[in-house]
Amino acid sequence: MKPIVLLWLVGFVALALLPQSQPSGPARTAGRCSVANTGNQNTFTINCGIGKEQGHQMLAILNRILAKNFDLQAVMAKLDELTKSNASSGVLLSASTSAFPTIEFGDSGASLVYKGPNGKPNLTFLEDSSLTVERIADHIAVSTILRDESGRMVAEIERNEWKVRPSIVWDRNYNDNSLEVINEAGDVVLQIVVLPDRIRVQAVWYDKSGNFFEMVKSPDPNRPGGLFVRKPSSPIKIFPIFMYPSERHLGEMKKP
Repeated sequence: MKPIVLLWLVGFVALALLPQSQPSGPARTAGRCSVANTGNQNTFTINCGIGKEQGHQMLAILNRILAKNFDLQAVMAKLDELTKSNASSGVLLSASTSAFPTIEFGDSGASLVYKGPNGKPNLTFLEDSSLTVERIADHIAVSTILRDESGRMVAEIERNEWKVRPSIVWDRNYNDNSLEVINEAGDVVLQIVVLPDRIRVQAVWYDKSGNFFEMVKSPDPNRPGGLFVRKPSSPIKIFPIFMYPSERHLGEMKKP
C-alpha cells in the first residue's frame, strides 16, 4: 500500500504560484422573464412564463392577505425567510482590504500567503479541481469547483458567487460571509469563510476516478497546523461550523 501523503503547514508560508487565465467572452443575460421591444409604437412585451392557473393562485393569495389584514411586513419577512431556506445560490460578502490574498486552513492559524505577480494564487489539486483566491478591487474573492466521488459537480464558487446542487448535497448552511456543504453521508465537504484579510477553507476535492485531495485543519492538538491529504488514506473529518438541519437553523453557527 502506498504511504499516506501528508503535508503539514504551521504558521505562514509565502508562495509564488502561476495564475491561470480566466475565460473571457461576450456578456449575456438570461432568465425566466425577457423584455422585447417590438418596434411598433414603442410597445414592450414582457414574457415571464406565468400561466393562467398560476395567475389565479397568485390572485387568491393576494386576496387572502388583504381579507385577513395580515401584516404586510411580516408576510414579506416570512417570504424572504422561505426564499433563503430554499436557496441553492448566493454571494459571499467580502470587506474592503489591501492585504495579500491569504488562504487559511480552517481556523488553524496556518496560512498560505501569496505575494507573487497579479495577486492571484491558484492551487490545482486534481483534474478539474482547483482553488483560486484573488484580490479584486480591494476585495478578496474565492473560486472553486467541488465534485463528489463519481465526478458529479456538488458545488461551485466563482469569485464569491456560489451555487450548490440540492439533488446531490444533503444540506447546506450559510450566512453573509460563510458557506458550508454537507454530503449525503452527513460529512462536511466544503467550508468557506470570507474574512477581511483572508479566506478560511476546508474542503475535499474529488476527480472523476474517485481520487481525492483534502485541505483541512490538523485534528491533532499536539501537532496543530494545516494539512494537505490525498489518497490512499481516508478524508479527515471536517467539523461543521453551522447548526443543522438548515431549515430550522438557517444561518445559525455552532457556539465555540
